[in-house]
Amino acid sequence: MKEKIAIVGGGNGGQAFAAYLSLHGHEVNIYDVSQETVDILNQKGGIEIQGNCDVTGFGKIALASTNIEEVIRDTRVILMVLPSLYHKDMAEKMAPYLVDGQIVILNPNASLGTFEVRKALDDCKCKADIILACTATLLFACRATEVGHVQVAGQKTTFTASTHPSSKNEYVGEIFKDILPQFIFAQDVIRVSLDNLNAVVHPAPSILNTGRIESGIPYEYYIDMTPGQVKMIEGIDKERMALSDAFDAGCRTTKEEYIHMYNAKGETLHEVITTCDGYHGIM
Repeated sequence: MKEKIAIVGGGNGGQAFAAYLSLHGHEVNIYDVSQETVDILNQKGGIEIQGNCDVTGFGKIALASTNIEEVIRDTRVILMVLPSLYHKDMAEKMAPYLVDGQIVILNPNASLGTFEVRKALDDCKCKADIILACTATLLFACRATEVGHVQVAGQKTTFTASTHPSSKNEYVGEIFKDILPQFIFAQDVIRVSLDNLNAVVHPAPSILNTGRIESGIPYEYYIDMTPGQVKMIEGIDKERMALSDAFDAGCRTTKEEYIHMYNAKGETLHEVITTCDGYHGIM
């Protein structure tokens, strides 16, 4: 069944999802705080998505707006494709306009982001009977080369997702089979939070690349990762797996997760990351 979907966030991921879902036959609205971004998208009428993706081309957008009420009106599915530091603020903006039956998905969740959003909605006295959900990661490794044009380096196969509480997983999973079947609603928020590898893979290598960054030396973030940087990732991953064991969450190691999501190959985590087809071209 084709859906009317709201994308909240007009950055790399938000534009990728808007084009992707449109090309798969859904009606898409997109919200962004930048009037300039919204104006360009309305002028172009949509977004071009290219690269390693199961569908490419020009995805039409029904509406791009800085008015959140307009964007989420009459939609059943709302994808919040935003960095986690904006989740609370966006929940507060949406709170007066949410209605019963809507599904709001943090995409991705970061760590326990649904708890923050639920509290923000409650603090705003939001009475709408919505379903709150989250995913472990973005579907795409991508960059918007300009507003209205997204280049996808890689598309993941499947990854964990959950409703909050997880008792709604079966219901939402049935809906998403026809929208984004890559979202596997079979876990809980703790597992989905621990499956988000950003905290493992992003901060430490960035810190260890301070010299390159401050000197303005261009490099590919993943492909140029060094064995020493990956060793630190493995150390952090041991802590993540210890949390997984404590909560009986059943997480895979970072190496296993990349092989699962991207069909990556390699004997070591360094090989898996630096040879992953989905990471080529990400600076």
